[in-house]
Amino acid sequence: MTPELQLEPSGTRASAIVLAIALPVAMFAASRSAPAVLWLAALLAVLGVFQAGRGRELLLEFKATPTRIGIATMVLLVFLALSLSWSQFPDAGAFAFGELIAGLAGAVTLGLAYRIVFPKGMAQLLVIGLLLSAVATIANLASGMWFHRALSLRSNSFIHNRTVVMLLLFVWPLLALSGFSGRRQTVFAIGLVGAAVLSSDSGAASLGLLAGLTCALLATVLPRFTLAGLAAGALSLVAFAPWLGRIFVSLLPAKLHSALEGAHSMDRVNIWTSFGAAVELRPILGSGF
Repeated sequence: MTPELQLEPSGTRASAIVLAIALPVAMFAASRSAPAVLWLAALLAVLGVFQAGRGRELLLEFKATPTRIGIATMVLLVFLALSLSWSQFPDAGAFAFGELIAGLAGAVTLGLAYRIVFPKGMAQLLVIGLLLSAVATIANLASGMWFHRALSLRSNSFIHNRTVVMLLLFVWPLLALSGFSGRRQTVFAIGLVGAAVLSSDSGAASLGLLAGLTCALLATVLPRFTLAGLAAGALSLVAFAPWLGRIFVSLLPAKLHSALEGAHSMDRVNIWTSFGAAVELRPILGSGF
């Protein structure tokens, strides 16, 4: 049988459905469900690789020499683990570190499996998942969180902040898989995601949508300039993070903070300022994960 006629492994297909459809819907219903759903998708993807008779390739991928980014990531993770020994809250830190490792391990496993056997029609599945989750989120917010209240779940509207951030993160692989071709279903799905973001309490997601679409458009015209700008911006943000509070206190007038009260402008500045003070106490080793 020629490769073109080979059927897609059932595990790979199930993994794609879980990742592209079940994850967005699960994040609408339970905003902390992502790690469990991600691991389910990863395990199904691994099953699909073995069903395709390419399990040895996957094992070789796991054993491959890590890239420079991979080495840097592992060094950072080791440092973070060691920092638990001088943390003031080691139990809480260890739990959070475990969540971090679980999410990273699931994502790496899924990525390596998809590198060998990538699901067919992933863009179409993502469109379905984003549409379902975005429509449900918009309807739930418009009805005063009817779904969560009906099931006696936590019904604060801000719990959908996680949902819309996840939807926003899925926009970029959808654009990449669609080849920026402007297919109507892709544009429609992204439009509904934008509506869900704007309906939510998350100002960060709204800003992320605007910035992300701007960068995506720039990247199609000036890819190297966009990449360099993003790298410089990210590095600058990390480098100046300890002083962000002071910078914004000196630059932004009190009237602007009053106008942005709904976005918790001053609260954010106070958080940044206290973070900066903590960094100054232990600038090299920090205070533990």
